[in-house]
Amino acid sequence: HESVVEVQGTWPLGADSRFVFRKNFAKYELFKSNGSLFPEVMVSGCLEANKSMAHSELIQNFLNSGSCPEVQGFLHLREAGRKVWKRFYFSLRRSGLYYSTKGTSKDPWHLQYFADLTESNIYYVTQGKKLYGAPTEFGFCIKPCKARSGTKGLKLLCSEDEQSRACWMAAFRLFKYGMQLYRNYQQAQARLSQPPWIGPTPLRSVSDNALVAMDFSGCTGRVLENPGEALTAALEEAQAWRKKTTHRYSLPAACQSSPLSA
Repeated sequence: HESVVEVQGTWPLGADSRFVFRKNFAKYELFKSNGSLFPEVMVSGCLEANKSMAHSELIQNFLNSGSCPEVQGFLHLREAGRKVWKRFYFSLRRSGLYYSTKGTSKDPWHLQYFADLTESNIYYVTQGKKLYGAPTEFGFCIKPCKARSGTKGLKLLCSEDEQSRACWMAAFRLFKYGMQLYRNYQQAQARLSQPPWIGPTPLRSVSDNALVAMDFSGCTGRVLENPGEALTAALEEAQAWRKKTTHRYSLPAACQSSPLSA
């Protein structure tokens, strides 16, 4: 959902940068398999606040409203400027991403603000162990939008397994583009359920919108501004065409013999 032009505009002149596009078949998986994508242990805070609702129902309500559930869990964080990784308990809330300075405590005085996701982009990290000494290969990073190039301001994290990373990445997508994602999903479902013989409604072109009524009965054509006059001219033209057609079909064929004798 990033603007390609805006991303390209951040590249320095002469940089060896390029776009790589790939088909994402699981793009809307979060709306189809939300129960497995958001395990109970990672949304326990929401479940505690809504004890009367089942896990699947709670997640579906969040998705239908285009909002993101509060997600929490352990992540490994690489310290800035060092190759040391430390394990912290993170919480994603409406105001941003936080980590706890005291175990799994979610008390406000133990939560340290970590990143403003509305002003950042999130990316997958490949070869994290080799390049950054990460504890696992399930890494991702948070990069501020204002960071034009390089690794300045880059925050490197990794999760314990692929399931938890998928949960965090899905939560980040919902946090940033929740309602737009849901609308795109609804439109995709509507296209799939549409009968194949019903095509899309043709769009009127600019030239169609610029068409005007003309009268060619005189020596030169003229534009008809009055709608009533335009209708009268159209009816007269239709009547003239009918007369020409009737006259053409009433003429005897070339091979037809005349009843008159010489």
